[in-house]
Amino acid sequence: MSLRTTLTDYRNHDSVAFKARRRRAEILKQTLQQCAPNGQGVRIVDFGGTEDFWASVGYDYLRDSGIHITLVNTRPQTLRQTDLFSAIQVDVRQFIPSHRYDLCFSNSCIEHVGGTRDQMQFRDAVLRAAPSYFIQTPSFWFPLEPHFLTIGFHWLPRWMQTALIGRVPLGHMRRGRDLLDSRIIAESCTLLSARTLQALFPEAHIHREKVFGLTKSLIAIKTASA
Repeated sequence: MSLRTTLTDYRNHDSVAFKARRRRAEILKQTLQQCAPNGQGVRIVDFGGTEDFWASVGYDYLRDSGIHITLVNTRPQTLRQTDLFSAIQVDVRQFIPSHRYDLCFSNSCIEHVGGTRDQMQFRDAVLRAAPSYFIQTPSFWFPLEPHFLTIGFHWLPRWMQTALIGRVPLGHMRRGRDLLDSRIIAESCTLLSARTLQALFPEAHIHREKVFGLTKSLIAIKTASA
């Protein structure tokens, strides 16, 4: 069994990623209970999301709870569960909601929008969208970089990351075609520490998801009642 299958394949029920997603879904359900009476009728906007994540929460649970989710993504979405989901194609940093949602949710998106200024724009979009939020991102201090699947890759200087990407494909990422393409790939992931996430969302509680005693990912959680 490959490292990718063992750690990051959400279709493999024995993988670290699948088990972490199931635990994350339970924390999300607890958060939803605080967003509306009995968790019923919650309107969620999902930054960077797809239908697939929500299968771990349970489509039946979403239907029984009267929850509707608007997916905001730069890529077009083909929806299967059209009673549960709607989709908007736009950069989340420029998202202007037509109405106020109950919860802004995001799973592994903020690390892909760019550097600090871009992440601040992402934060501002979250605060525009809803009074409550649930923002998950991989931890900068976990040794294994989750996109390139290389120990300590995210701790290397950009020039060294660029050089490696130009030579071999790493993890989920393809090999760069040339210097500039390799640089773009390297800059596509900017992981956050708990300290940085807290600075972006000072009103949030930072929940730490752990693997082997180490913090693998972080969730900034705030409910309107908190």
